[in-house]
Amino acid sequence: MKFQDSIKTIIDQHPEERTLWDGKYKIPWDDPGFSRRMLQEHLSQDHDLASRKKEMIKKQ
Repeated sequence: MKFQDSIKTIIDQHPEERTLWDGKYKIPWDDPGFSRRMLQEHLSQDHDLASRKKEMIKKQ
């Protein structure tokens, strides 16, 4: 197998980018409820899962 054929084989096996966020993987950014929950999690001082707590930011 020639090098060019190997590269083509790899590229052909790679899924199209547009399919990665379709269906069950689609992030519903345009859903107001989802957006509200995301903002709430990023502003929360209860955990460091979405954004750092104020104490951590002040230390830096």
